[in-house]
Amino acid sequence: MNKFDEGLTYFIYKNRDEYDDKKKFFFMDLRNAIKITDTVSKLIIYTGIYDCYKILKIDEIIKSNLNILTEYKHVEWVNDICWHIFKTVESSFDSLPFRLIKLFTNIELEMYIFDVIYNTLNHTNTDGFLNFIEEKNYYINDESNFVETILDLNLDESVDDEIQSQDE
Repeated sequence: MNKFDEGLTYFIYKNRDEYDDKKKFFFMDLRNAIKITDTVSKLIIYTGIYDCYKILKIDEIIKSNLNILTEYKHVEWVNDICWHIFKTVESSFDSLPFRLIKLFTNIELEMYIFDVIYNTLNHTNTDGFLNFIEEKNYYINDESNFVETILDLNLDESVDDEIQSQDE
């Protein structure tokens, strides 16, 4: 099975560097959004992460950047992933003892939230959600006959559709 199977879902980038740059921007954007003040820190301690997550608009940043990486081809998947990431962050805080959360500095809270999200998206020991995107990437500079490959795949799909409609 090659990366063009599964209904021709693929993401086209000029080269690997272009994709890596978008991914780096995603994480920089996320890192810059997670700024914990004393007020936000107290909010986390006394009401949980939910309100902080909404105030910092973390979900919007993740959703926006994942949609960019997937070229808006998997909006439903992106929404599911955003929900999953929030639940992971929420359960990571819910599982910490209250007295431990109170010991976190603002910077440590920022790092903790970022690390939980980063590991969910781009984990090294297991497949993170970004692996789904990377498996479907296609880099123009790596393939000399890119146009012919795409045309062949589109022709194969239209032939398959025609055969399927005749069978019905």
